[in-house]
Formats: sequence, C-alpha cells, structure tokens
Amino acid sequence: MPSPNERTLIEAGYKKAKSITRTHARTFYFASHLLPKDKRYASYSIYALCRLIDDAVDEDAKDHPSLEELESVVDSIYAGAHQSDPLFAAIAKTVQKYGMEREHLKEVIAGVKMDLEGVSIQSFDELAIYCYRVAGVVGVMMTMIFGFSDPRVKNYAVLMGGAMQLTNILRDVGEDYKMGRVYLPHDELERFSVLPTDFKRGLITEPLREFLKFQIERARSLYLEAEKGVGLILGKRSRLVVLAMSRIYAAILKSIEENDYDVFKERASVGSLRKFAILLGLLFKFPFMKLTQPK
Repeated sequence: MPSPNERTLIEAGYKKAKSITRTHARTFYFASHLLPKDKRYASYSIYALCRLIDDAVDEDAKDHPSLEELESVVDSIYAGAHQSDPLFAAIAKTVQKYGMEREHLKEVIAGVKMDLEGVSIQSFDELAIYCYRVAGVVGVMMTMIFGFSDPRVKNYAVLMGGAMQLTNILRDVGEDYKMGRVYLPHDELERFSVLPTDFKRGLITEPLREFLKFQIERARSLYLEAEKGVGLILGKRSRLVVLAMSRIYAAILKSIEENDYDVFKERASVGSLRKFAILLGLLFKFPFMKLTQPK
C-alpha cells in the first residue's frame, strides 16, 4: 500500500493527466465523465503518456521529453523503479493496477518513430500497422481499464482505434501534408488517379473527392464492425463511453461530407451541441439497445 506521500504524489499526477486530456482530447474528455472516477483517472494517465510520446516528435519537441527519455521512463516503470514525477507515478500506478503490457506502450513509441523517419504508406496493410501502433493498442489499453468478459474484445478495440485514426488522417490531410506527411495509401491514390500536385495546391479534384468518399465508407465499416465488441466490455458506463466515442468520432466523417470533402480549407469538427445531441440520443436509446456478443 502506498504511503501518504506517495498517494499525494499519485493524486497530483492524475490531476495533471486530467488537465492534459481536457486540453488535447476534448472528445474523449467529454465522454469520459460517464466513467467511474477510478477508471476515468486511469484513462487520463494513459492518454497523457501517449500525448507526451506524440509531442516528442512535434516541431516544438524541445519543450517536451524526448522519445529516448520516455522510453527510459517506460522501462523504469516496468522495472518497478520509484517515480518522483507525479505524472509518471500516476502512470506507474495505472500500469500496475490494470496489468498494462509493456509491449503496447513500446508499440505507441514505434508508431511515433515512423513519423520521425518519414511517412510513406504504400498500401492499406501498411496503414493498418501504423494505425495499430498509434491508436489500436491505445484502444486495447483502455479496454483493460474498462474490464472485459472475453479477450476477443481486444481485437474489436484495435478496429475501433483504427477507425478513429483513419478518421484523424482524413480530417488532417491538409495539415499533415504541410508537415511532409501523407498517411494515405499510395497504391489507392494511384488507383483513384489522385496526383501529388492536388495536395500541393490544396485543391479538391473529382478524383480526390471520390477517393475520400471511399475512405469514409471504409472508416464507417470499421466503426460498425468494432461496435460488435461493445457487449464484451464489463459495466454499462464503460460500454456507453465506447459507444459515445465511436458515434462522436464517426460524426467527423459527416462533417467532412458537409464541407464538400474540402480537407484543405476547413478542418472538420463536431461542435459541442452535436456532441451533446449524440450523447443524449445514446443515453435515451442505451437501456433498450441489445448489445449482442460475437459468436
């Protein structure tokens, strides 16, 4: 059992993780209030660590811990070393309590390293690997916090993470291109006759519009398939959070369509009113929803 000083340190770390999540993950923060407090703060700590890992490769990375430093922290956590930093102490507590696997955190770091090394995605299979590393394993870790009745739920968590990451990629096409990153599969861009100059000029041509339509339908299919695993999650509140995240994130796809697929001039988003409407709709329907478990 932690000492009073350790408890104070961990509580401070959870508060810091909450602040990071509130600032940088507004959709998850919005939905997270449905969770019990212990699961909510544990989720914040995992998100905060993933955010630090992601920030380590940004333009202002000098203001954040380096990837090497974060890898060292992860290793020290799994070695059982005392963490003097409040945030890392909270992360260590979450890792210990919920049995997080070191390999999952290492995968997140490996995914971010792909950004450092230059992104060149040749096929959707390669994109799926990237999505698994930066989002799928995060879904698995969140599922471990939520609790589950069947280990197959992890496969559905990977699908959900992949759907969300693909949504991010479609929303951020313009911003990513400015940073020299194109996450969209080259072979599919060629199949739809989308030219590199389309990105350089920031123009939505008809081939690019058709390409985006194809990817949006793919993302929606992933969300539908992933939701089949919600019934394997323990606790109604946790299930509701996963459904809320799925539906709110999927609404970004609708926003892209409403912007006439122009992912260069306007960043697709889901406003607060729409988020509340989605959540209220789920709260009303949830008691009557039949969440069947996969056979």
